Amino acid sequence: MIKAALRALTLWVRDGKAPRSSPPIALGDPAAPDPVVRDAHGNAQGGIRLPELETPTARLDGLRNDVPAGTPGGQNFCFLFGHTVAFEPAVLAKLYPTREAFVRKFTAAVEAIVRDGFWLQPEGDQALVAARQAPVGK
Repeated sequence: MIKAALRALTLWVRDGKAPRSSPPIALGDPAAPDPVVRDAHGNAQGGIRLPELETPTARLDGLRNDVPAGTPGGQNFCFLFGHTVAFEPAVLAKLYPTREAFVRKFTAAVEAIVRDGFWLQPEGDQALVAARQAPVGK
């Protein structure tokens, strides 16, 4: 995403072509412990739709991830990354009954994010290699 952002900035400065923007992450009640509006899988709605969000295999909540005191390396930035909760095998099987179903949906998401300018083609190609190797749909 960084390379795509730098490319978009260059095109904007050089050619006056403003970069595409994504809708903001949807927010509900700002006083709620988690004000983010979530999809059926528990992932945030809005924002840049990474293939991992368009073809989810886990719930990514983005909530503060506090680690126990004394955890080596835990004092760093772990709190920023939230929690990732992998879907149960039955949920994955329902979403992606075959490997081809997963790869097809993931490919469409990669094509969209590259088309929209949030990734460059090399990042998309790397993601597709990883998706084809993923154990989803086996």
